[in-house]
Amino acid sequence: MLAFDLIKFCKILECRLLECLSISTCNQVRSGVQAVFGPSDPLLGAHIHSICDALDIPHLEARLDLDTDVREFSINLYPAQHLLNRAFQDVMAFLNWTRVAIIYEEDYGLIKLRELVRSPHNRDLEIHIRQADPDTYRPILKEIKSKEIHNIIIDTKSKNMRHFLKGILQLQMNDYKYHYLFTTFDLETFDLEDFKYNFVNMTAFRVVDAEDLAVQEVLRDMIKFQNTLSMPARLNSSFIQLVDTK
Repeated sequence: MLAFDLIKFCKILECRLLECLSISTCNQVRSGVQAVFGPSDPLLGAHIHSICDALDIPHLEARLDLDTDVREFSINLYPAQHLLNRAFQDVMAFLNWTRVAIIYEEDYGLIKLRELVRSPHNRDLEIHIRQADPDTYRPILKEIKSKEIHNIIIDTKSKNMRHFLKGILQLQMNDYKYHYLFTTFDLETFDLEDFKYNFVNMTAFRVVDAEDLAVQEVLRDMIKFQNTLSMPARLNSSFIQLVDTK
């Protein structure tokens, strides 16, 4: 019965409207749910956390959260943003980047990367910042290409990544001169077949080892438990973090 309630609740957390998610969560609380998992959306997750905090319900999540305050009844498995920014700085320093373009899609993306932009370690780094979406990826990339900037940090929604990658191919910005540093942890889940043989450089971090035997065993058990569950060939990081045993 507990496992059934857990799967049911995970389906409800797929809601993307705040009102829908709030109603669904309250309904689950009334039904006697003992803990909440997710969602991974930064804004929706903060709202669900406030509900759990008010009702003293344990909350387990894996989402970006810029609030560093310690919270009761809440465990967030997502890496702290200041640590990620430090990791990005280490990569840029190791690669001796002197000029870099940052392409972000949402205002929230610029907020989370502001430490990276303002860091005194980057005072000698020429940084160009541009906001873009699927309709403007191509002109923004064209501008970056015209300025001969070859090092690019990309912070975009996963659902729009294919549009960005398409723009790279169309503008022929996919040779050895270019180096792309992605903020997503799920780069391996995208179709990169067209980039295999032209020596373009692409870098991203992974927060869990999806090839770990313990993780694979848990995933196999989940599939066996509900054989109607449609599992993708590669799972995104927010899901794997919840089953990683390390």
